[in-house]
Amino acid sequence: MAEMLSDAGYSTGMFGKWHLGRTEGRFPTDQGFDEWYGIPNPSDESAYSSMQGFAESGVKESYVMEGRRTFMYWMVSLNQSEPKGGKMNFRKTSTQRVFFALIPTLLLAGSWAWAQMEIDTEVKRGTVLYVEGNTVMVREPSGDNHLYAVPEDFRVRVDGRDVPVSQLKPGTELIATITTVTRPRTVQTTEVIRGKVWQVVGNSVLVTLENGEQKQYVIPGGFKFNVGGEEKSVQELTRGMKLRATIIQTKQQRVTETTTVVSGLPPAPSR
Repeated sequence: MAEMLSDAGYSTGMFGKWHLGRTEGRFPTDQGFDEWYGIPNPSDESAYSSMQGFAESGVKESYVMEGRRTFMYWMVSLNQSEPKGGKMNFRKTSTQRVFFALIPTLLLAGSWAWAQMEIDTEVKRGTVLYVEGNTVMVREPSGDNHLYAVPEDFRVRVDGRDVPVSQLKPGTELIATITTVTRPRTVQTTEVIRGKVWQVVGNSVLVTLENGEQKQYVIPGGFKFNVGGEEKSVQELTRGMKLRATIIQTKQQRVTETTTVVSGLPPAPSR
């Protein structure tokens, strides 16, 4: 749309989250916008830098970007009140001709899931004592030694390079940032029951299943059983009736995911 309106003579600008690519050829100014001031990724990244261990993790801080069709892009600190490239000129140019401004809003979708999310960060430090294959012995600041066997594809960030554990040198100082994210997930289960009615009390029915097991079910109002091809409510069931029912249950579960990022400082060269 921005390309079409720009070709029609509109002044076009975007101010807000892009999240459709942050490499050359993918920026808003490559898609018909005269200028852009906003964030390239989701807004939740702005909270990362306040987490314990962020400084040691090696992860780059989130930033705001500014760009125009004829300007290079600037990375602007979130703590900076004014863009590095100077004041934007969109309002000035848009008073001279028709304009199109896109202002994406944030955090309108998924707010419940985000509010229910828990993020815990733990930082561990240690010094490499020896390495054999994918096994490394690390001495912690407490003086305790721990042996770790890591996956073959695990990498450690050392001097800007991702190296396998087998290439670590004794004396390398390690910093491990362990991030645990717990979020809600909706799980749906389906159970098909076949058996005979043994007893009915109110909205509860005791059923003798085909395997001889007896199981009690509390039936929600309005639920219908299939009995000999006919639909019957729980109150219409009588002892000895053969029935078949499909029970679908929806539950909320907590799912935990853990990621570990390890960076290393190589030992000082011997004199």
